[in-house]
Amino acid sequence: MNKKEIFKSIPLESADLHTHTYYSDGLLSVKDLLSFSSNRGIKTLSITDHDGIKALREARSHAKDYDISLISGIELSSVYKGKNELHILGYLFDPENETMKDTVQWVLRQREERNGKLFSLMKEEGLDISEKDFEGVSYRDYVGKPIIADKLMEKGYIKERREAFTEGRYFDSASWQGVKKERLKAEEAVKRIKDAGGLPFLAHPSKIRGLGERESEEFLCNLKDLLTDLKADGLMGLECYYPHHTLKETGDFLKLSLDLDLLVSRGSDFHGNRKDKTTDWFGKIWEES
Repeated sequence: MNKKEIFKSIPLESADLHTHTYYSDGLLSVKDLLSFSSNRGIKTLSITDHDGIKALREARSHAKDYDISLISGIELSSVYKGKNELHILGYLFDPENETMKDTVQWVLRQREERNGKLFSLMKEEGLDISEKDFEGVSYRDYVGKPIIADKLMEKGYIKERREAFTEGRYFDSASWQGVKKERLKAEEAVKRIKDAGGLPFLAHPSKIRGLGERESEEFLCNLKDLLTDLKADGLMGLECYYPHHTLKETGDFLKLSLDLDLLVSRGSDFHGNRKDKTTDWFGKIWEES
């Protein structure tokens, strides 16, 4: 059975194919995520940490204790045509593949260089945050914007994480926006996942900016063009079932997947701190216990 057929055999109603641990920007350890997932009836799980694969080996050693089938996963940040930020999910690849390991290391270097410039800027702006604030924590290899936002909150500069991304503030300010990192092109992210023996999927399409108003015909047309382009590069699937997709969006994305012969995935994007209750088409409620 090839990997496409293996994926199609996964019962999506008891699967969560988009989760995060504290090796990226989640709150839970690998074992806690496995326990949490088992308690809510998940039978097939993919840990898709941002730009990292550290959790996968650890998860394999514990999954049998929770009666969960694991499939390897990752979420790569990328840019499409120089403007649209896309997250590309990879499934069923070999974590020991040199292409995948090289990709993770390359992304890590870009983030570290960006963060060094950002911490220097923070110092100039009078913020008491530096590299030392992130030493010795479990996710030290992943110090992304959400982690930095949490530190801003911890030190009292903001009250909620989202404030760090609101218009004109911190990450949305002109000075911070000027601090860039080199990012994978979307087509390259797709290719690297395929080269590692995996299946590339586009994550949470409703969150893509620059395609038009959600649920509009403009959005759907632009999304279809994007998917058609990426399919030519090797994209194989679309995350259709997602907590913050509306029922209309879910239906539209399922139809697009059918029209373009793309596989369908389902994920909660669980980070360990979901407080809102949102129901997907399977009637499952994604929430914290």
